[in-house]
Amino acid sequence: MSRPRCWRGSRALGQHRSGSVIDLCLEAPALGELLLLGAELDDLLLPWRIDLQLQHLIDHPTLLEGIARAGVVLWEQPGAS
Repeated sequence: MSRPRCWRGSRALGQHRSGSVIDLCLEAPALGELLLLGAELDDLLLPWRIDLQLQHLIDHPTLLEGIARAGVVLWEQPGAS
């Protein structure tokens, strides 16, 4: 799996409040990775709602700029640059 990022959401910006969702954007080649991660996160029974997106499927320039500017890399595959 590639690099999940917390993106342009209140949590990435440090402005979250009670009830704020967790926004994750994946740099991943396939929808299967998104579905797998979604299922695994759902199994954790977290008290927060999580919105998942695949970055290459986002067709909104302003949102993509926000991800590039304020996104926080949460995990990177060892050896990836």
